[in-house]
Amino acid sequence: MRGIALDFELLIVILVDGLVYSSYLFLVAVGLTVIFGVQKVLNVTHGSFYAFGAYFAAYLIGLWTNGGLPDWGGFLLILGSALILGVVLGVVIERGLLKHLYGRDEHVMVLATFAAFLVLEDVILLIWGTDPYLAFAPLALLGSTEIAGLIFDVYSLSMISLAFVVAVILWYGLNRTQFGKILLAVIFDRE
Repeated sequence: MRGIALDFELLIVILVDGLVYSSYLFLVAVGLTVIFGVQKVLNVTHGSFYAFGAYFAAYLIGLWTNGGLPDWGGFLLILGSALILGVVLGVVIERGLLKHLYGRDEHVMVLATFAAFLVLEDVILLIWGTDPYLAFAPLALLGSTEIAGLIFDVYSLSMISLAFVVAVILWYGLNRTQFGKILLAVIFDRE
């Protein structure tokens, strides 16, 4: 009987962890898919943008919590760092690299953005080193919940909900709005 309970617990852990990680991958892949679909630019630096945002947010949250400021501010730092770094890195990559490559073969775009990806990864190592940065404050603030006798953090579970909300909004926006239909038309035929 104990073996069946362990199997059920393992099944729940695998299911929840799979949903959490797939929601992270979905949120990152949505940006890549929309950019490639509209601009026909296979920009593989998205992973570096994500890593820069994660390290920058963890660094700022560390400063925030060491300053004795309220934990809820960590969520604002996550959002703010994502917006700031997304805009700054996006403009730098687009203006400094991609604008010179528009109209060229997709292989050239992939190679150039992959090279930028490698450079950005080295810049991350240069700034933050090889030690992991952990942003525990937002995670701890939301607490944890129990599912089938197992403890899961609410932050990870909220990523599943966020991915679902983004998927529904994206589906609705692309299929039910005038702008979405124009965007889909541009994806399939730029002219």
